[in-house]
This record gives sequence, structure tokens and C-alpha cells, in this order.
Amino acid sequence: MTSDVTRRRRKRSPRFAEIAEAAGVSIATVDRVLNERGSVSEKKRLGVIRAARSLGVQRILPKTEHALIHFDILLPPNRTPFFRLLHDALLRLGEMLGSRIVLHRRILPESRIEAIVEAIQSPGYKRKGLVLAVPDHPRLRQAVEQAIGRDEPVATVATDLPGISGVQYCGINQFEAGATAAYVMGRMARGEGRMLVIGSRSDYHGHQDRRAGFAATISRFQNLVLEIGDTDTHDDPERCFRAVSSALRRDEPLCGIYNTGAGSQGVLRALQAVSNPGEIIWITHEISPDHRSYLQQGWLELAIDQDPERQASAALQHLLFRNEIIHQLPKSASRGELRLFFATNVA
Repeated sequence: MTSDVTRRRRKRSPRFAEIAEAAGVSIATVDRVLNERGSVSEKKRLGVIRAARSLGVQRILPKTEHALIHFDILLPPNRTPFFRLLHDALLRLGEMLGSRIVLHRRILPESRIEAIVEAIQSPGYKRKGLVLAVPDHPRLRQAVEQAIGRDEPVATVATDLPGISGVQYCGINQFEAGATAAYVMGRMARGEGRMLVIGSRSDYHGHQDRRAGFAATISRFQNLVLEIGDTDTHDDPERCFRAVSSALRRDEPLCGIYNTGAGSQGVLRALQAVSNPGEIIWITHEISPDHRSYLQQGWLELAIDQDPERQASAALQHLLFRNEIIHQLPKSASRGELRLFFATNVA
């Protein structure tokens, strides 16, 4: 005879019919999935497991994955300190994920748009997630939207593809970064003068946002005039040197330089030719070894860092969460926060 305790315990556990209704499948399908017998499509199998989990089934549920899980990481061949640290972080974190998760790291130049599109559209295996740092290009947007349509989670690092529903951006707020640079410059500047902005690539949304944030904020300071220099230096020190040297030759005083990218050796060389440390306010991005030195020497006023380690971690955690390998996102998976480094906090 069944006891009252047993009956109460059964009432607390959803029956197969409830799971079937929640998952939109038959009771027979629920039985085959939960007892791991018979052939069921991957989509239905995952739906049953998710429904059972959400209903609080008190039993050991089948794993949501049996095979290898493939993630693609598509990055540019960029040798700046930020991308070197991002590469290293992704490799190091990938080694900690276990043997079931395979990270495929593809390095493709930004100019090879069709090659990037091909890598997104045709991976050659059943991909379960995608991490991207790519230019904002219509063909790439289309390819990313198609990947999302295939139910592949997509995370972007360093630069966003805004307006695409389903993309998880894991970087800092680049508009705020540019605005912060302008605010610091504006507060420090004495007298009237020009504020020069140079940058890496105009086809990266992150650099567009940095320039926009800088321009919006510097306009509050009536004594300063915004000057847009070379915004396609491609992080090349020689191009940065020429852009800064050209601005320094003009009659109107140059009060500050904001470089949204790398190539700092060129900026430093141009400044050293005409000024002393601190005479012209210089702000750039990332707390790399050379920037630490420039800060300590007084040439560089501020380095705005976007924490590549956290971006790499947040992107992989998003993919793991969407694949139900982890069931709760930690705080470290949220959007990155910019970090400010002055001469006082780089030791």
C-alpha cells in the first residue's frame, strides 16, 4: 500500500505529461529522452531536458551534450599589446575548459572580408558558439545574423556590432572611454588650443565610438578646438609620428593628443622632438609595458585600459551558459569596465 508520504512526494515531482506539455513534445518522447533510449532529434532532446530542469524534476537528468563542443574564435592578426593579451587569455582559459570543448582560433586580416564571412558561414563542423573581433561591414553583419539564426551564440570582444539582436558584446563602453579622455584633457588644459584625435581603423565600431565620445565631451570646453587627424593609422608608429608631427607644425598651439589605437612609439618620438614631458597632454589606450614607462616618465598622462582578460573570460562564459554547460553567469561575465592608469597607480 502506498503511504501518504510517498503520494505527497510524487505530487511535488512533475509527471511526464507536464514535461511533455512544457517542451511541446509527446509523452513517449519525454520517456525516450529521460530514460536515454530511442532516437530523438537534438532539438527535442534539449527541449525536454530544459523543461524537466525548469520544472524541478528530482532525478539525474541526461547531459545536454555527449559529443565535442566546438567554439570558433575569429581575431585579426593584430600585434598590439591588447590583442596579444587577448590571444593569451583565450588560450589560457581554453586549456581550463576540459577536453570536451574545442577552441578553434582563426586569425584573419580585416581586409579579407570574404574569408571572414566564409569562416563564419562554413566552419566545417557543428559549431556551438562564436567569439568575434571584426570590422563593422555589411557582409559580416549578414553572416553573423545567419549564425544567430542557426542558434549559435555569438560574443564580440574589443569592438561591437551594434544593432544585431543576439550578439553579446563583452567589451567596455567605448563611447564612455572617449568621453573620459576628453573630460580629463579638458579639465587639465590651460589656455586655448587644439585637441588632436588620431586612431587605428575607421571601420571598427570601437574606434568610431571613442572618437564620438571624445568629440561630444570636448565640445563642452569653449577654450579647446577639436582636430581630427589620421584615423586610419593601423597602429603603425610611423603613421602616428607623421600625424602628430603635422599637427605640431601648425601655428595654433596643440594642447593635447588622443590616440584611440596603438603606435605610441611614433607619438612619443614626435613629442620628444618639440616638447618636454607633460607640456602636451597625451592620452591613449591599454596599460602595456611601454605605456607604463611613458606614464612614469611624464610623457603620457592617462592610459585607458579595457581589461582583455575579463573580456576573454566573459565571452567564453557567455558561450558556456548558452550551451548549458554552466547554469549561472558570474559577475565577471558582465560587460567590461574601463580602468584608468595614471603615473600614480602603475608601479
